[in-house]
Amino acid sequence: LVIVQTRATVSHIRRSYVRAQNRTALLAVVPHQHTNVGAWRVRQPEAAARPLRRIALLAGDTRNVPSVDVLEQLAEAACSANVTLVVVNQHTRAGSATRLHTYICDETGRAVLPPVGSRKLPSLPGPALRKAAKLKSHYRAYQEYRDGPTYNFSSQRVFHDEPWLGEIDAGLIWAAPRNLRGNELEARPSTRLLFWWSHGVPAIFYPFQACLEAAADHKYVLPGGRTPVARSTDEFATLLRALAADADARCALAKAGLKAATKFSPYGVAATMLQALRQAVTLSRGEGGCSPSRASNIL
Repeated sequence: LVIVQTRATVSHIRRSYVRAQNRTALLAVVPHQHTNVGAWRVRQPEAAARPLRRIALLAGDTRNVPSVDVLEQLAEAACSANVTLVVVNQHTRAGSATRLHTYICDETGRAVLPPVGSRKLPSLPGPALRKAAKLKSHYRAYQEYRDGPTYNFSSQRVFHDEPWLGEIDAGLIWAAPRNLRGNELEARPSTRLLFWWSHGVPAIFYPFQACLEAAADHKYVLPGGRTPVARSTDEFATLLRALAADADARCALAKAGLKAATKFSPYGVAATMLQALRQAVTLSRGEGGCSPSRASNIL
């Protein structure tokens, strides 16, 4: 049994390994999970109706931040919609606090970075927040979720219970240079999109395969049926202007994202994994009369 995160990867493995080498394999799609297990700073969909003033580009670390040139293009695209771009790096080189840089739009509509001292939105430093979260949830992370030897639930609070989230009106996921090499677009998980979904924040995303499949599977679309995906900074500018002008569209995305996020919780993904394992055992034993093409997780 081979477990992957996208149907596109299933096709790639079949084409490159299974058929090319005349092998037999069961392939299962089990997506990545989000880690907002405490439902920290979750908004109701109606909150997305407030004016869209700030959009945050979320990156897990420095390696996954777009190039400076692309950031400037995205910031100016945001300025064309009268929106400020905030760049969020959740892991700095020091491994401490979330780092935020906020572009501002000057009187000509150009995006510029202000002096270093004024770039940040209000935010607790990572170590302080981590310590507070750990103390508060030493015995109980959130309701039935408990810290244990296999998973430290409360440690995820450092990423999700951040004050800057209250300042953000929309989310953005974009490709870094390393994501454009090889099969990165196909293999990259949808983690950052799931982050926004779990907080009820409408998001625009670059066409990573996992994001495309998640959006398609859970009807994450604008009222007219368009998926909020942008393949270029020009597409991003057009989509952002439309989203900024349509509160109903923002609310629809927030509602769809929150609903989908329930399927991508640790429990939801664990259930998908168990179902795939059960189906694999049944198929390997020749029981039940089912075939991979008829099983929901085995492809």
